[in-house]
Amino acid sequence: MQISLSLPLMVMIIMVEQMCSKVLGYFSIAGLLHVHCLLGDYQSGLCALSPVDINHPGVFNTVIGCQITTIHYYGFANPMLQRYLDSIRSFNQLLYIFQNEAVSPMVITV
Repeated sequence: MQISLSLPLMVMIIMVEQMCSKVLGYFSIAGLLHVHCLLGDYQSGLCALSPVDINHPGVFNTVIGCQITTIHYYGFANPMLQRYLDSIRSFNQLLYIFQNEAVSPMVITV
């Protein structure tokens, strides 16, 4: 028994699959940064995050938990590599998110 789908439905399914793969890729990069920071390999964590520009809106900004976790670990890895100014900028960005998005810092578990 073969199911025949209309052409617009097939195109829509392909587009959803591509978007899902893109989002999963971004979240896996954030997870890789998390793992590298837990292992103490901060340089590799920042190298893993290099394809993503955390200062501009993108795919990983759609989920606030992923955005906050990514910025937190980015800000934590920078002073470990003596990049203090980048760390201050990232933590300021976190404070800006907490202020404007009405996100309570007590609710978020990192």
